[in-house]
Amino acid sequence: MKKVGVLGGMGPKATVYFCDMVIDNTKAFSDQEHVDMIISNHSSIPDRTLYLNNEGESPVPYLISDAKMLEICGCDFLVLTCNTSHFAYDDIVKEIHIPLINMPKETCDIINNNPKVRKVGLMATSGTIKAGVYEKYLQKEIYYPNDELNNKVMNLVYGKVKQGKKVSKEEFYQVLDKFFQDGCDMVIMGCTELSVIVRDNDLYQDKRIIDAMKVLVDKTIEMSKK
Repeated sequence: MKKVGVLGGMGPKATVYFCDMVIDNTKAFSDQEHVDMIISNHSSIPDRTLYLNNEGESPVPYLISDAKMLEICGCDFLVLTCNTSHFAYDDIVKEIHIPLINMPKETCDIINNNPKVRKVGLMATSGTIKAGVYEKYLQKEIYYPNDELNNKVMNLVYGKVKQGKKVSKEEFYQVLDKFFQDGCDMVIMGCTELSVIVRDNDLYQDKRIIDAMKVLVDKTIEMSKK
């Protein structure tokens, strides 16, 4: 059995949801059969999107420091529960000696292997889009929302979930349906705050949605040997 280190706090609610999802998706009948996790809920790490827009401090030194801390604590591998922070993936892995699951790559691998999907929408923060954390792995046509649509996505993230506000299914689909109207076969939930909305409204049955955090959860359980 392997112990996972969680680079979290970005945001705090998404980190808690990740841990809950690992527990809920692990086939276990006792405490001892669940995944061992050490969680760093480092919510004061500088905002990733602001940094990528040249408006704030770099989060990279904090991410590296936390990764090293979790390695010292005996973790066998790490997860990073923030899509945008994966712009620093290469910077982090060269400073540690244990694996770090690449959430965007794992998500894109599933999409790339689906022949029915030709056009993929990316529902994410402007920082994730600007950093190109998904483009380097995706082998499909990718659809980027225009400024008006992306502002609506950002409002769901920063104006709602990060402020602890619930987003209804109807409110969410008012934004999501725009992607499908523009021809997307599938839409990536490329922000873990959006994953919170998907989980709150139990939208996993909509196969047009691929939730990066759920992909990360499944990979975490697999690598933990649980």
